[in-house]
Amino acid sequence: MHRVCSGNWDRVGDLFMANLMSGKGMYIWLIPDCEGGNYQTIAQAAVAAGIKHVVIKVADRHYDYNVVNDVDLAAELAPVLKAAGIQVWGWQYTYGTSPEAEGVKGAQRALQVGVEGFIVDAESEYKTAGGVAKATAYMDALLDGLVLAPIPVGLASYRYPSLHPEFPWAAFRYRLDFDMPQVYWEQAHNPAEQLRQSYDEFQAMIPQLSYIPTGAAYKVGAWSSTPDDVTRFLEEAVAMDLQAANFWEWGRTKLYVPELWPAIAAYPWPEAIMLPKLIQIKSSNNVGIRDKPGGAAFSIAFKGWQFRPMEAVEDANGKLWYNLGPGWVPATNVTVVEP
Repeated sequence: MHRVCSGNWDRVGDLFMANLMSGKGMYIWLIPDCEGGNYQTIAQAAVAAGIKHVVIKVADRHYDYNVVNDVDLAAELAPVLKAAGIQVWGWQYTYGTSPEAEGVKGAQRALQVGVEGFIVDAESEYKTAGGVAKATAYMDALLDGLVLAPIPVGLASYRYPSLHPEFPWAAFRYRLDFDMPQVYWEQAHNPAEQLRQSYDEFQAMIPQLSYIPTGAAYKVGAWSSTPDDVTRFLEEAVAMDLQAANFWEWGRTKLYVPELWPAIAAYPWPEAIMLPKLIQIKSSNNVGIRDKPGGAAFSIAFKGWQFRPMEAVEDANGKLWYNLGPGWVPATNVTVVEP
């Protein structure tokens, strides 16, 4: 089975970005808590579990994070993960007490570590008076620092915006590329229902952004997420055709609820097909557009015409087809071109 990761027109520098995170992922809070801090073992464990992206904490407030005794653990781990085919993202908890300095630090650490995308973790500290101004100042400084090396930026915050109307959603989201809310089902065991509600609330917001949820793979007090919880969370994410989902957090999972890791590892997230930016009809003759993959031709695409595909699927014979909106064309009759 294949799934489609469709690219979005990203607002960072008006660049076309098709490299949002995909598949299963894990947050990392403290690198030494993960596989004893051994970089190769972390990479090997990620590959074995089918982890496709890792989100490493690189900054807290306006301070470096995962830097120990002047050794930048995050910067050392990142290339090891990339060499194993794993996307490396960075995240920062921002308090808004010194928003400009925090934004500068976030961008600085993103560049130092060499991350492929960045997550802003903003929560209760921005619900106070002046939250909009603080969020604006932080985002201005962060994006100014990334202007020469633009990367996708997402927001990690509350799962239900309706319960947090005082949070400055618009000040963050109008400058971001996707939502990555913390869909933590603490004190309950209904991850699929909570994921659906969270998604519906974010889809009702303006602007409407891509949505990648973070699930609960930890324990707090007497409550713990269960292997069935994480499986149902992933099943629902795939059923909703989300391109990625991840969990909080590698160290908290393996140290305190190790039985969750095999459940995460065992879930077979479908392989993604990355859509091209544009396709061009290349066959010697014109191509008949089908009403469905393998269906009857009902119109003609002339040689040389260009289209931006919306999705791709494989038919029963393993043949790849592109959806052009009004119809489908076989991938064997097109070539990928730059816009």
